[in-house]
Amino acid sequence: MFQTLLSPIPAHLVNLANNLPINQWGRQLILHRNENDLNHIIQQENIRLAIVGVCDDRFNNPAGCHDAPNAIRQQLYQFYNWLPNFKIADLGNILPGQTLRDTQIALREVVAHLVVQNIITVILGGTNHITSGQFMGHQNESLLNMVVFDETIALYAPVFPEDTPAEGNLEPTWLFDVLTAKNNNLFNFAILGYQRHLVDPKVIDTLENLHFDCYNLGHLRQQIEEAEPIIRHAQMVAFNMAAIQQIDAPAVANSYAHGFSSEDACRLARYAGLSDDVLSFGIYDVYPPNENPTHPITAQLAAQMIWYFAEGVSVRRNDTPNALNEHDFLEYIVHFKNSDHRLLFVKSKRTDRWWLKIPIKNKGKTVFHYVPCSYADYEQACQDDVPNRWLKAWWRLNG
Repeated sequence: MFQTLLSPIPAHLVNLANNLPINQWGRQLILHRNENDLNHIIQQENIRLAIVGVCDDRFNNPAGCHDAPNAIRQQLYQFYNWLPNFKIADLGNILPGQTLRDTQIALREVVAHLVVQNIITVILGGTNHITSGQFMGHQNESLLNMVVFDETIALYAPVFPEDTPAEGNLEPTWLFDVLTAKNNNLFNFAILGYQRHLVDPKVIDTLENLHFDCYNLGHLRQQIEEAEPIIRHAQMVAFNMAAIQQIDAPAVANSYAHGFSSEDACRLARYAGLSDDVLSFGIYDVYPPNENPTHPITAQLAAQMIWYFAEGVSVRRNDTPNALNEHDFLEYIVHFKNSDHRLLFVKSKRTDRWWLKIPIKNKGKTVFHYVPCSYADYEQACQDDVPNRWLKAWWRLNG
């Protein structure tokens, strides 16, 4: 079934790739050129990344995001490849199903298949409605940590942008699908970069009450490195390009003046690549009709983010702590004044990255769960103040 869901890369992009210099991405990628070579591609050894386009822009008015996967490819193929021994396949596009749910299910099957093969999926959307399919592709994992970059977040939204809530034309969003999924394996959900004036505070209250992570744009712009521990804990990352400021990404379905800078976006994508656990990375809501045809900077930026994501994957350190590699870490114990409580931290000897070591009661025994954190969390604990990251993780683990 997996092979029937993906159509080959369009001929004009194959021709572009064939005529590029040998060290550019288009020449280095393993391309799905025709119907007969997909099985051969998947059976190759040591493929680290697989690019998958999703050409569906339903509920987007006017339409246009369906062209985004190929617009991003056109830019990506022309970048130089600094990872000659790093195998990346471009598996082509998932075409729209009869319904949006059909498309989401097709993406679910593709992502789930690649997860089993330990191949990281790079998803080129399509609108952010496709995020549901990316999420469903991870539902066979025991615990899922999900990170989303978006300028807004809602449980319900108008069917079309010009509709108003008063008209009653509201549909559940992908977030509603995620939170209400059957057999839900969602351990943590993080929304990063939302803009407060665009979000109903009741939605943030709902997420906070579930002990999920909500970081607004202003907070992260002041200390972008604080996003790294959250991303490090994720298995899937979804990036809505509308979270980027309009001057850097004008060709977006719904763009706003404020947002992450292009430099921030590439840095965040690299953080996602560096995470030992991230198995899918999706980019959504590029809108080619609004692009300047001679300077398609939004598609270029999306391609750059993929370039930096791949670079991050290529230098993963595989230093996530567990019971078998404790000798690779330094343990720090923080005692609280006038209290018997203490917090445990570990730091990697190889990378200087930090984790919280949180005790969990399991069948009468104490076991430990490691949650990525920053040095700032350790400093906060040393000031006799329990980090918010520790409190949220403890509630999720023991609540």
